[in-house]
Amino acid sequence: QLRVLLVDATTMKVAMKLFALFPGRATGKRAKWAGIKLQVGLRLFRNVPELQVLSAELQNELKTLSFLRPVGEPVVYILDLGYWAYHLFDTIIERGQHFLSRLRHDCNPPILAVQQGDPVWVGQRLKDVHLTGTQVDLTVRLRGSHPTHPQMHSDVRLAGIWVATEQAWHL
Repeated sequence: QLRVLLVDATTMKVAMKLFALFPGRATGKRAKWAGIKLQVGLRLFRNVPELQVLSAELQNELKTLSFLRPVGEPVVYILDLGYWAYHLFDTIIERGQHFLSRLRHDCNPPILAVQQGDPVWVGQRLKDVHLTGTQVDLTVRLRGSHPTHPQMHSDVRLAGIWVATEQAWHL
């Protein structure tokens, strides 16, 4: 009964007469555009959209969280980086649900525990350690790089794999 939702948004340009309803971003060709943002949740094993939200292109995805399922419903959200927000992640955890997202490049969380990797990493920030092996499994506290930046209330699992062909970690 577990729901797995892929959540993403895309933008479509529309006629300028709709600008008052759907303001969009400027482009190299026009100073202003009209644009509609369509947010879709795709139920992973059914291949059909489960939810749809239309908003102005300039509206942040995080202003419309109607894709969240009811409290207690078992669900895993697979989120695009456009949905990266500590308050959203905390809300999902508080609902007893789960999320999967790539790690933002500017995120440098403190490592609280190591399930797979070098135990000496505990107490250090992710960017201050040299990750070794082919996989890591850590418990971290997501937060901005400066002490005054926002942080999550919940600790989260950070899993990663070394991709040899790219010579890079995917976290």
